[in-house]
Formats: sequence, C-alpha cells, structure tokens
Amino acid sequence: MRLTTNYLDAKLNDERLTKRFNILLPQLEDGLSDTIPQTSPNKGSMKGVYRFFRNPKVESAPLIKAHLETLCFSDATCSLPRFLCLSDSTELDYTGKKSGANLGPLSYIHQRGMILHNSIIIKDNGSPLGLLRQDYILRKDEDFGKSRERETLPFEQKEGVKWLNHFNAAQSLCAQHRIEMVYIADREADIMNVFAARWHENMHFVIRSQHNRSLFDTPLKLRQLLAQQPVVGTYEVKVTHPKTKKERKATIHVRYTEVDLKLASKAKSKKHLGVQSVTAIEAWEANPSSDVDKPIRWILLTSLPITDFASALQIVQYYLLRWLIERYFFLLKSGGAKVEQLQLEKPHQLKNAITTYSIAAMNVMKIRYLAENEPNTTIVEAGITTSACEILYQYAHHKIDSNIVFKHDKPPSMREFCIILGRLGGFIPSKRQPLPGLKILSRAYKKLAFLLEIHDVQLFQRTSEKDVGYQ
Repeated sequence: MRLTTNYLDAKLNDERLTKRFNILLPQLEDGLSDTIPQTSPNKGSMKGVYRFFRNPKVESAPLIKAHLETLCFSDATCSLPRFLCLSDSTELDYTGKKSGANLGPLSYIHQRGMILHNSIIIKDNGSPLGLLRQDYILRKDEDFGKSRERETLPFEQKEGVKWLNHFNAAQSLCAQHRIEMVYIADREADIMNVFAARWHENMHFVIRSQHNRSLFDTPLKLRQLLAQQPVVGTYEVKVTHPKTKKERKATIHVRYTEVDLKLASKAKSKKHLGVQSVTAIEAWEANPSSDVDKPIRWILLTSLPITDFASALQIVQYYLLRWLIERYFFLLKSGGAKVEQLQLEKPHQLKNAITTYSIAAMNVMKIRYLAENEPNTTIVEAGITTSACEILYQYAHHKIDSNIVFKHDKPPSMREFCIILGRLGGFIPSKRQPLPGLKILSRAYKKLAFLLEIHDVQLFQRTSEKDVGYQ
C-alpha cells in the first residue's frame, strides 16, 4: 500500500529502465534517510538499484522531465495562476568518499565535490509543487584560484550561466502552460544577461541586488537614487537569529522607484544587453538595537509592476519565500536524504542517485508546507489514500493518544494529518512549533511506510489462508 495516489509513471524510452525507476522511487521516498541497501527488500533489488544508477542510458535531465510532466499547473479559482520559481546552489561535499577523487575542488583544492543548482516551483502561497531543473557543476583543478582569468571568458562558459539556463527553463514552462512565473533568486543572480533574457509577458523576476549599478540618463547610481525616494510604508517582522534561535521584532521601512539599468563596462560582447528597465525596492531595518550585528537591508530588482506599498510589500514577501529552497537543500543533505553520504564512485552514478533522491524528497516537502499554507485541504484533495491514513490513525490511537480517531465521514485536514504523522516520528506540538520539521517528518514517513508494509503482509497472509481453506 502506498501513502499517496501521486504515482510517477516515468517514460525513459526503455521498458526495463522505466519499470526499475517506477519501483525505485517509492522505495527511496519511504526510506528517505536510509542507505540504498536498507531501502532494498533483497539483494537482487539492491543490485538492480546500483545497475540503474550506473546505466549510461540513465541521465538526470529525463528523470526531472518525467517528474515535471506529472505536475498540475491548472487552478479553477484563477484564469492565470501565478507560480514562483526558487533558484539556488549548494555544495555537495564528498571529501573522503569513493567518488571524491573523481570530482572537483570546492572551497579549497583538497575539498572534493560538486555544485548542485536547483530550481523548485512553488505556489505563490508557499506550497511546493515540484522540481523544474537540476544542474551539476564539477570544477576543474586547473581552474582553481583563477577567478580573475575566468572573468574574461564568454558568459556562456562561466559558472554564472546556470542562472540564465534556469531562468529560461522557467520561461519555457511559462510559455507552455497558461501561467505566470516569477523567478526568485539571491544576489549571485544579479546579472544583466538574466534581466535581458525575459521575452514572455507572463514571465517575471525578483532578484536581490548585489551591484550598485550605473543608471541610464542620470549620474546617480542605484543605491544613491533609492536613498532619495520617500518611505511608502513600514511593517513589523519577527527575525530569528540563525545560531541562538532567539526571536526579535524588526521594523522594516520600504521605498521603491523605477530605474533603467545599464552596464558600466563597454565590452563589445555585452552591447546586445542594452538598457534594462526594472523597479528597485529597498527594504531596511530602521533603528535596530545595538546588539544586532547585521540589520536587514535588501534591495530587490523586479519586472513586476509596483504601484503602491501593498504591491511593493508583496515582492518582499515573495523574496522571503526563497527560504524554502534552503529548507529543500537541508532535506536533501542533512535533514532526510543525506545525499552527501552516498558511496558511489563515478560522477554519472552519483548524479542519477541524487536526482532520484531529489524527486523522492518532494513528497515530504509537500506534506509539511501544504499543512502550513493550505491547512484546510483534505487528505483526499492532497492525494493521500484514506486507507493509509486510517492505518496511521489506528496506530496513533493505540500507541500515542486514544483521542486520535479516524472519521470516515470527515477526512482529516492536511494540518491535522501532518501533526499526527509527525507524532509518529516523536513530534510534540507546541505554540512555538505547531508543525513538525522536515527531519521529523522524514523519520515519521519511514515508520508509516513500515506500518503499511506490515499491513500488506498480514492482508496477504489472511487471503492466502482463505484460498487454501483455513478457517
């Protein structure tokens, strides 16, 4: 029995590989934090997994494409639904692993691994939908420490082209479906090539500014011009310290202005980029207390129209949702899948394994943030089987709390389901933490999969006994 009805029926142009992938994916999803031998029911299955990852016909891009084709972009409540595309990179460190010698340098020459660049699609309320694209970057030893020399390379040969490739992937999806797409990225994506790449009217971006750029028709630079704009509104936000986890309130001031960005350099290779018109929004913390090391100050560049404080604030809220891709990387690395622990020797094998784990991790991510952002959605609407949910509730009723009861006439909401599932992994709800975290959910997901497997075995045994005439 499966927890969800959202099966991925991949087509990989090879019947045998397709069958293996469609068996493998649920195995990894149910045991996200397990090793490959632990997720395999027997030795033959384990060998099949390793052969699948090793097969030269298997590649990351078709696996992502198969996943992407299962996503639903329609919305009965809106004729032009808006989705956000969150894009970012993370280091995957395999120093000391079998694959380390076959990978490239990271922060220093003896640290071996690769860069994973992901783009995930979410609804504009923060509920994850799926993966758009995934790229792997293996740096070369001979290029290490030569950042100055790489600056003279054509843009297509630079590492930063990943931002443009993912922006264009989002734009192609925008053209394929009747949707709006907003590409959201941090300062590393502040690249004129990305701004100039926009051609579809429903494709937009929100990118944090890194450079104090030159402007067209004014001697002022970007930050100077913003500093002259009036404050259009303020709002309060809770800020949590990343290390101490201590909360504080911050008062944020907001101002904005339309600007025409131009390149400071006169390089012939960049003349085609021209002048790019965007709206710049500055959100900064006013009068922070003396113990605040890094007061909030963001300058965001967007192609979306800004007419007042409310529309400017919405852009700030979109940028805050970028945090979800950080949570996704956490789920992949230390909060669940632990892909940096994979013991696969060749980069090809490693990429295929990471991509498969990435797709498998999406369901855990979806449950958590659907419960937060669409709490009243029922399990049926979310694609969770009532039979699997009933088994969860029966176990929780007997082992956790006798007040937990499954009602057939009233399917539980995603919020309720997420909390009960979390309790299976040791979660105790509180005012400070009303919903379980991703790490607890991945642990609970594994335990529930085990309970469902036991149920299937017992059901099979009862059926077999009836078939041979046992009473």
